[in-house]
Amino acid sequence: MVCGHGVHTKRRYDIDRLELKKTYDTLGLETIPIPFGQKFPPPMGYQKTNPNFLWENTAKDFNIGLRLGKVCDLDTDDLVSQSIVKQRLEDLGIFNAPICRSQRGQHHFVRIVGVPEEVKYTHWNNDVGKGEARIRDCYSVIPNSEVDGFEYFWKNNWYTYFQNIPVIKWSDISDMVQKTTIPGQTDTTIHLPRYIQLDVEKWVYDTLETLKNSPKGKLIEGHKTWPSRSEAEAAVIARLDTCGYSLERIKKTFENYKPGHFMELKDYRYTYIQNVYNNLQNKGYRPSILNLYLDVTGDNYKHKINRILLSICHQFNKTSCYLSFEQMFELMNLTPGPKGTKSKMGLSKAVKSLQNDSKLRIIKGISKPGQRTGIANTYSFEHLIDNN
Repeated sequence: MVCGHGVHTKRRYDIDRLELKKTYDTLGLETIPIPFGQKFPPPMGYQKTNPNFLWENTAKDFNIGLRLGKVCDLDTDDLVSQSIVKQRLEDLGIFNAPICRSQRGQHHFVRIVGVPEEVKYTHWNNDVGKGEARIRDCYSVIPNSEVDGFEYFWKNNWYTYFQNIPVIKWSDISDMVQKTTIPGQTDTTIHLPRYIQLDVEKWVYDTLETLKNSPKGKLIEGHKTWPSRSEAEAAVIARLDTCGYSLERIKKTFENYKPGHFMELKDYRYTYIQNVYNNLQNKGYRPSILNLYLDVTGDNYKHKINRILLSICHQFNKTSCYLSFEQMFELMNLTPGPKGTKSKMGLSKAVKSLQNDSKLRIIKGISKPGQRTGIANTYSFEHLIDNN
């Protein structure tokens, strides 16, 4: 098959990525370099920086990201969402949207007008299926990038279609998406509380020490081997996050240790940390957990417990967590009644009520009469969470 610009796509693996990147340039598409074989991390400050600057000194091999804003990505990650999004576009008379095939699904590129300023990225409603509408200040990996051995490819006459990119209104799809903001909050990356504080392993601090003097372009050896300084820093940020560090505390830790790549970014170094941290919030189960958290609108006993349990699952990127009633007392700033009976009974009723409402499932722990040790209850949200 030959696209409108003469790029032969029958044998995808033979396409030169740099030539393809230049083809995207002719279409006015804004691309960014991504480490080869990966979806992440994007270059520091990629949302606002001139794309030409981002490509300077790029590695010989790379993946290609499309910076979104001028065009948007209707991403579909299962057959249900693929069918519904395709039908919605056809209902709007659109049959010429460029479609990229990824390992998990398909990406339909369009322009969207009339999007509220606070909306940058939002997931589909549960009845639409898996995937999201990516609007602006984010990116999508596009051909012929390779991730986990799968090479992305275009399914149609994409070059011609990008020249006449379809335009839709936000109101055309607003009924298909989930809410993404808390009233009064303009940053669509919502940071949930971190209730559990873990001791940070020695390898994290050792890696930060190593990164102080590691030269650019060299492997980082330590707890594991990272291909670059930025990837080692991303691993450190990820671990500090799951250990319960806030974004501000992570920034202070990096400022204290002064790893080389972080310091070289100068005025952009805090933006860089924030971008890495925010991207971590969109990994694995976290987007689905966040949506469950935002759906908890009440403020009574059981709603507070529900939010705490969801926050703990979000912290560890898991569909379940275990927590004793004593820990619940502490996290909710409660004081147990005589022998703990009154408050414990209230907590027990609250979590049972959540289970009766199908908001969670309780896996009973094991108590040891007369002993302080035992196994706490496990609270699972697996039945409500998309398996990404």
